[in-house]
Amino acid sequence: MASHAPIAPLPPAPTPAPPTVIGDLADVYVPGAGARSGRSRWVLVGASLAVSALFAVAGFVGADVYDRWRAKAHAVQDDAVQFEVDEARVPFTTVVKRLEEPEDNPVHVIDRPFTPNELDELLALDLQDREDIDKFDSIMAARQVRYVKPPSFPTDMPTQVSVYQLDIHSERDNALTITGLEATDLRCADTFAAKTLIKFPSQGEITAAGMLLDLDSHPRDPINVDRDSSDQGKSYFSRHAITVGGSESPGLVRLEAATGKPRCSFNLKATFTYTDETHSTVITNNGKPFVSESVPERPEQELVFSIPDKSFVDCSQRWVPGCSDSWK
Repeated sequence: MASHAPIAPLPPAPTPAPPTVIGDLADVYVPGAGARSGRSRWVLVGASLAVSALFAVAGFVGADVYDRWRAKAHAVQDDAVQFEVDEARVPFTTVVKRLEEPEDNPVHVIDRPFTPNELDELLALDLQDREDIDKFDSIMAARQVRYVKPPSFPTDMPTQVSVYQLDIHSERDNALTITGLEATDLRCADTFAAKTLIKFPSQGEITAAGMLLDLDSHPRDPINVDRDSSDQGKSYFSRHAITVGGSESPGLVRLEAATGKPRCSFNLKATFTYTDETHSTVITNNGKPFVSESVPERPEQELVFSIPDKSFVDCSQRWVPGCSDSWK
Protein backbone atom coordinates (compact mmCIF):
# COMPACT_ATOMS: atom_id res chain seq x y z
CA MET A 1 0.00 0.00 0.00
CA ALA A 2 1.44 3.29 -1.15
CA SER A 3 2.30 5.78 1.41
CA HIS A 4 1.41 9.50 1.27
CA ALA A 5 3.55 12.43 2.23
CA PRO A 6 2.33 14.21 5.26
CA ILE A 7 0.21 17.44 4.63
CA ALA A 8 1.89 20.59 5.87
CA PRO A 9 -0.29 22.58 8.23
CA LEU A 10 -1.72 25.95 6.99
CA PRO A 11 -0.10 29.10 8.30
CA PRO A 12 -2.05 30.74 11.02
CA ALA A 13 -4.51 33.50 9.94
CA PRO A 14 -3.22 37.01 10.55
CA THR A 15 -4.60 38.59 13.63
CA PRO A 16 -6.92 41.45 12.60
CA ALA A 17 -5.80 44.87 13.65
CA PRO A 18 -7.62 46.09 16.65
CA PRO A 19 -10.35 48.67 15.81
CA THR A 20 -9.44 52.32 16.10
CA VAL A 21 -11.45 55.52 16.35
CA ILE A 22 -9.94 56.81 13.08
CA GLY A 23 -10.80 53.59 11.27
CA ASP A 24 -14.34 53.66 12.53
CA LEU A 25 -14.72 57.27 11.40
CA ALA A 26 -13.37 56.39 7.91
CA ASP A 27 -15.88 53.53 7.65
CA VAL A 28 -18.68 56.01 8.27
CA TYR A 29 -17.84 57.97 5.07
CA VAL A 30 -16.47 55.08 2.95
CA PRO A 31 -17.47 51.53 3.99
CA GLY A 32 -14.35 49.33 4.19
CA ALA A 33 -11.96 52.26 4.29
CA GLY A 34 -11.08 51.55 7.89
CA ALA A 35 -9.37 48.31 6.91
CA ARG A 36 -7.00 50.01 4.47
CA SER A 37 -3.59 51.32 5.25
CA GLY A 38 -3.35 54.84 6.63
CA ARG A 39 -2.44 56.78 3.44
CA SER A 40 -4.80 55.05 1.05
CA ARG A 41 -7.52 55.21 3.67
CA TRP A 42 -7.38 59.02 3.84
CA VAL A 43 -7.06 59.47 0.10
CA LEU A 44 -10.27 57.52 -0.32
CA VAL A 45 -12.05 59.37 2.45
CA GLY A 46 -10.89 62.76 1.12
CA ALA A 47 -12.09 61.94 -2.38
CA SER A 48 -15.43 60.82 -1.03
CA LEU A 49 -15.83 63.97 1.03
CA ALA A 50 -14.90 66.16 -1.95
CA VAL A 51 -17.48 64.45 -4.15
CA SER A 52 -20.13 64.76 -1.43
CA ALA A 53 -19.35 68.45 -0.98
CA LEU A 54 -19.53 68.99 -4.73
CA PHE A 55 -22.95 67.37 -4.92
CA ALA A 56 -24.12 69.38 -1.92
CA VAL A 57 -23.00 72.68 -3.48
CA ALA A 58 -24.47 71.71 -6.83
CA GLY A 59 -27.75 70.83 -5.16
CA PHE A 60 -27.85 74.15 -3.30
CA VAL A 61 -26.98 76.19 -6.38
CA GLY A 62 -29.45 74.25 -8.49
CA ALA A 63 -32.23 74.78 -5.96
CA ASP A 64 -31.41 78.50 -5.80
CA VAL A 65 -31.38 78.83 -9.58
CA TYR A 66 -34.68 76.97 -9.83
CA ASP A 67 -36.27 79.13 -7.13
CA ARG A 68 -35.09 82.29 -8.92
CA TRP A 69 -36.43 81.00 -12.24
CA ARG A 70 -39.77 80.16 -10.69
CA ALA A 71 -39.98 83.59 -9.01
CA LYS A 72 -39.13 85.32 -12.29
CA ALA A 73 -41.65 83.22 -14.21
CA HIS A 74 -44.36 84.02 -11.66
CA ALA A 75 -43.45 87.73 -11.80
CA VAL A 76 -43.68 87.75 -15.60
CA GLN A 77 -47.01 85.95 -15.43
CA ASP A 78 -48.33 88.34 -12.76
CA ASP A 79 -47.18 91.35 -14.81
CA ALA A 80 -48.93 89.97 -17.88
CA VAL A 81 -52.17 89.48 -15.94
CA GLN A 82 -51.90 92.95 -14.38
CA PHE A 83 -51.25 94.49 -17.79
CA GLU A 84 -54.37 92.83 -19.20
CA VAL A 85 -56.41 94.14 -16.25
CA ASP A 86 -54.88 97.60 -16.67
CA GLU A 87 -55.48 97.65 -20.43
CA ALA A 88 -59.12 96.63 -19.92
CA ARG A 89 -59.75 99.82 -17.95
CA VAL A 90 -61.13 102.91 -19.71
CA PRO A 91 -58.04 104.88 -20.86
CA PHE A 92 -59.20 108.04 -19.12
CA THR A 93 -62.31 109.91 -18.10
CA THR A 94 -63.01 113.60 -18.66
CA VAL A 95 -65.21 115.89 -16.60
CA VAL A 96 -66.12 118.98 -18.63
CA LYS A 97 -67.16 122.37 -17.33
CA ARG A 98 -68.14 125.39 -19.42
CA LEU A 99 -66.44 128.45 -17.99
CA GLU A 100 -67.59 131.99 -17.41
CA GLU A 101 -64.68 134.40 -17.14
CA PRO A 102 -66.17 137.81 -16.30
CA GLU A 103 -62.78 139.52 -16.25
CA ASP A 104 -62.31 138.77 -19.95
CA ASN A 105 -65.30 140.59 -21.47
CA PRO A 106 -67.83 137.78 -21.92
CA VAL A 107 -71.09 138.17 -23.79
CA HIS A 108 -74.24 136.72 -22.23
CA VAL A 109 -76.12 134.84 -24.96
CA ILE A 110 -79.84 134.16 -24.51
CA ASP A 111 -82.10 132.35 -26.96
CA ARG A 112 -85.26 134.42 -26.45
CA PRO A 113 -85.85 138.17 -26.13
CA PHE A 114 -87.05 139.78 -22.93
CA THR A 115 -90.66 140.90 -22.74
CA PRO A 116 -91.23 144.67 -22.43
CA ASN A 117 -91.83 144.31 -18.67
CA GLU A 118 -88.71 142.18 -18.21
CA LEU A 119 -86.71 144.67 -20.25
CA ASP A 120 -87.90 147.59 -18.13
CA GLU A 121 -86.93 145.66 -14.99
CA LEU A 122 -83.41 145.08 -16.34
CA LEU A 123 -82.93 148.70 -17.40
CA ALA A 124 -83.93 149.88 -13.93
CA LEU A 125 -81.25 147.82 -12.14
CA ASP A 126 -78.38 149.56 -10.40
CA LEU A 127 -75.54 147.03 -10.41
CA GLN A 128 -73.71 148.93 -7.70
CA ASP A 129 -76.50 147.94 -5.33
CA ARG A 130 -76.15 144.50 -3.74
CA GLU A 131 -79.87 143.83 -3.88
CA ASP A 132 -80.06 144.69 -7.60
CA ILE A 133 -77.03 142.49 -8.31
CA ASP A 134 -78.82 139.55 -6.69
CA LYS A 135 -81.93 140.37 -8.73
CA PHE A 136 -79.88 140.35 -11.97
CA ASP A 137 -78.33 136.99 -11.05
CA SER A 138 -81.81 135.61 -10.40
CA ILE A 139 -83.02 136.81 -13.82
CA MET A 140 -80.04 135.15 -15.52
CA ALA A 141 -80.48 131.92 -13.56
CA ALA A 142 -84.05 131.65 -14.87
CA ARG A 143 -82.74 131.45 -18.44
CA GLN A 144 -80.29 129.19 -20.22
CA VAL A 145 -77.49 131.72 -20.47
CA ARG A 146 -74.29 130.89 -22.32
CA TYR A 147 -71.09 132.90 -22.45
CA VAL A 148 -68.84 133.70 -25.37
CA LYS A 149 -65.88 136.04 -25.67
CA PRO A 150 -63.18 137.13 -28.11
CA PRO A 151 -60.40 134.57 -28.65
CA SER A 152 -57.19 134.82 -26.61
CA PHE A 153 -55.21 134.74 -29.84
CA PRO A 154 -56.32 136.24 -33.18
CA THR A 155 -57.95 133.80 -35.61
CA ASP A 156 -57.92 134.06 -39.41
CA MET A 157 -61.54 135.21 -39.48
CA PRO A 158 -63.57 137.05 -36.80
CA THR A 159 -64.74 134.55 -34.21
CA GLN A 160 -66.10 134.21 -30.71
CA VAL A 161 -65.03 131.43 -28.39
CA SER A 162 -66.79 129.21 -25.90
CA VAL A 163 -64.45 128.23 -23.07
CA TYR A 164 -64.34 124.78 -21.52
CA GLN A 165 -62.30 123.21 -18.76
CA LEU A 166 -61.35 119.55 -19.27
CA ASP A 167 -60.46 117.61 -16.13
CA ILE A 168 -58.77 114.45 -17.45
CA HIS A 169 -58.14 111.53 -15.09
CA SER A 170 -56.87 107.97 -15.67
CA GLU A 171 -57.13 104.94 -13.34
CA ARG A 172 -54.50 102.98 -15.25
CA ASP A 173 -51.36 101.89 -13.41
CA ASN A 174 -49.20 102.81 -16.39
CA ALA A 175 -49.19 106.43 -17.56
CA LEU A 176 -50.56 107.40 -20.97
CA THR A 177 -49.81 110.54 -22.95
CA ILE A 178 -52.35 112.52 -25.01
CA THR A 179 -50.52 113.80 -28.08
CA GLY A 180 -53.34 115.34 -30.08
CA LEU A 181 -56.89 116.70 -29.98
CA GLU A 182 -59.04 117.45 -33.01
CA ALA A 183 -62.69 118.23 -33.63
CA THR A 184 -64.81 115.36 -34.88
CA ASP A 185 -68.53 114.98 -35.67
CA LEU A 186 -68.56 118.71 -36.50
CA ARG A 187 -71.97 120.12 -37.42
CA CYS A 188 -72.71 123.83 -37.91
CA ALA A 189 -76.02 125.65 -38.22
CA ASP A 190 -76.67 128.54 -40.61
CA THR A 191 -79.01 130.49 -38.35
CA PHE A 192 -78.33 132.11 -35.01
CA ALA A 193 -80.08 130.76 -31.95
CA ALA A 194 -79.15 133.89 -30.00
CA LYS A 195 -81.89 136.48 -29.78
CA THR A 196 -80.57 138.64 -26.94
CA LEU A 197 -77.03 139.73 -26.06
CA ILE A 198 -75.97 141.28 -22.76
CA LYS A 199 -72.50 142.81 -22.69
CA PHE A 200 -70.27 144.13 -19.95
CA PRO A 201 -67.19 146.28 -20.39
CA SER A 202 -63.90 144.46 -20.20
CA GLN A 203 -62.30 144.26 -16.77
CA GLY A 204 -58.91 143.38 -18.22
CA GLU A 205 -57.59 140.41 -20.10
CA ILE A 206 -56.76 137.25 -18.24
CA THR A 207 -53.49 135.38 -18.62
CA ALA A 208 -54.85 131.92 -19.29
CA ALA A 209 -52.80 128.90 -20.25
CA GLY A 210 -54.41 126.39 -22.53
CA MET A 211 -55.29 125.89 -26.17
CA LEU A 212 -57.51 127.40 -28.84
CA LEU A 213 -59.29 125.20 -31.37
CA ASP A 214 -60.45 127.18 -34.42
CA LEU A 215 -63.34 125.19 -35.87
CA ASP A 216 -63.34 127.30 -39.04
CA SER A 217 -59.69 126.60 -39.94
CA HIS A 218 -58.07 123.71 -41.79
CA PRO A 219 -56.40 121.77 -40.37
CA ARG A 220 -58.11 122.20 -37.03
CA ASP A 221 -54.94 121.96 -34.95
CA PRO A 222 -55.13 123.48 -31.44
CA ILE A 223 -52.70 126.33 -30.80
CA ASN A 224 -51.10 127.42 -27.55
CA VAL A 225 -52.64 130.63 -26.14
CA ASP A 226 -50.43 131.01 -23.07
CA ARG A 227 -49.22 134.62 -23.25
CA ASP A 228 -46.20 133.80 -21.09
CA SER A 229 -45.02 131.03 -23.41
CA SER A 230 -42.47 131.43 -26.21
CA ASP A 231 -44.59 129.24 -28.49
CA GLN A 232 -47.84 131.22 -28.17
CA GLY A 233 -49.78 130.89 -31.41
CA LYS A 234 -47.94 127.69 -32.36
CA SER A 235 -49.33 124.17 -32.52
CA TYR A 236 -49.98 123.15 -28.92
CA PHE A 237 -49.01 119.50 -29.30
CA SER A 238 -45.80 120.24 -31.18
CA ARG A 239 -44.18 121.10 -27.82
CA HIS A 240 -46.68 119.98 -25.21
CA ALA A 241 -48.48 116.80 -24.18
CA ILE A 242 -50.96 115.75 -21.50
CA THR A 243 -49.79 112.82 -19.37
CA VAL A 244 -52.19 111.11 -16.96
CA GLY A 245 -52.37 107.79 -15.11
CA GLY A 246 -49.70 106.01 -13.10
CA SER A 247 -48.16 108.47 -10.66
CA GLU A 248 -49.19 111.51 -12.77
CA SER A 249 -51.67 114.10 -11.54
CA PRO A 250 -54.97 114.58 -13.41
CA GLY A 251 -54.66 116.85 -16.44
CA LEU A 252 -56.52 120.18 -16.26
CA VAL A 253 -56.91 121.74 -19.70
CA ARG A 254 -58.51 125.05 -20.69
CA LEU A 255 -59.97 124.83 -24.19
CA GLU A 256 -61.26 127.75 -26.27
CA ALA A 257 -63.47 126.57 -29.13
CA ALA A 258 -63.72 129.33 -31.74
CA THR A 259 -66.12 129.87 -34.62
CA GLY A 260 -67.55 132.73 -36.65
CA LYS A 261 -70.55 130.61 -37.62
CA PRO A 262 -73.88 130.90 -35.78
CA ARG A 263 -73.51 127.63 -33.87
CA CYS A 264 -71.37 124.49 -34.15
CA SER A 265 -71.48 121.22 -32.23
CA PHE A 266 -68.59 118.78 -32.10
CA ASN A 267 -66.76 116.13 -30.11
CA LEU A 268 -63.03 115.78 -29.54
CA LYS A 269 -60.93 112.95 -30.92
CA ALA A 270 -57.97 112.36 -28.58
CA THR A 271 -54.86 110.58 -29.84
CA PHE A 272 -52.72 109.05 -27.10
CA THR A 273 -49.77 106.71 -26.65
CA TYR A 274 -49.81 103.83 -24.19
CA THR A 275 -46.92 101.36 -23.81
CA ASP A 276 -45.39 102.69 -27.05
CA GLU A 277 -48.59 102.08 -29.04
CA THR A 278 -50.85 104.79 -30.46
CA HIS A 279 -54.59 104.74 -29.76
CA SER A 280 -57.51 107.14 -30.05
CA THR A 281 -60.76 107.77 -28.23
CA VAL A 282 -63.57 110.34 -28.28
CA ILE A 283 -64.11 112.97 -25.59
CA THR A 284 -67.63 114.38 -25.21
CA ASN A 285 -69.10 117.20 -23.16
CA ASN A 286 -70.26 114.90 -20.34
CA GLY A 287 -72.09 112.70 -22.84
CA LYS A 288 -73.27 115.57 -25.05
CA PRO A 289 -71.55 117.42 -27.91
CA PHE A 290 -69.46 120.50 -27.23
CA VAL A 291 -71.01 123.72 -28.53
CA SER A 292 -69.30 126.82 -29.88
CA GLU A 293 -71.17 129.78 -31.22
CA SER A 294 -70.77 133.30 -32.47
CA VAL A 295 -73.12 136.24 -32.10
CA PRO A 296 -75.28 137.99 -34.72
CA GLU A 297 -74.23 141.41 -35.92
CA ARG A 298 -77.71 142.74 -35.17
CA PRO A 299 -79.58 140.65 -32.60
CA GLU A 300 -83.19 141.31 -31.69
CA GLN A 301 -82.06 142.80 -28.37
CA GLU A 302 -78.68 144.06 -27.23
CA LEU A 303 -78.03 145.47 -23.76
CA VAL A 304 -74.73 147.00 -22.69
CA PHE A 305 -73.79 147.91 -19.15
CA SER A 306 -72.69 151.56 -19.23
CA ILE A 307 -70.22 152.51 -16.52
CA PRO A 308 -71.08 156.26 -16.71
CA ASP A 309 -74.79 155.46 -16.45
CA LYS A 310 -74.22 152.72 -13.84
CA SER A 311 -76.98 150.77 -15.52
CA PHE A 312 -77.86 148.86 -18.68
CA VAL A 313 -78.53 150.69 -21.94
CA ASP A 314 -80.78 149.32 -24.68
CA CYS A 315 -78.72 149.66 -27.88
CA SER A 316 -81.90 149.94 -29.95
CA GLN A 317 -82.75 153.11 -28.01
CA ARG A 318 -79.31 154.69 -27.59
CA TRP A 319 -75.91 153.72 -28.93
CA VAL A 320 -73.07 153.58 -26.41
CA PRO A 321 -69.58 152.07 -26.67
CA GLY A 322 -70.01 148.30 -26.67
CA CYS A 323 -73.11 148.31 -28.84
CA SER A 324 -72.81 146.71 -32.28
CA ASP A 325 -72.15 149.15 -35.08
CA SER A 326 -75.36 148.07 -36.77
CA TRP A 327 -77.32 150.11 -34.17
CA LYS A 328 -75.70 153.40 -35.17
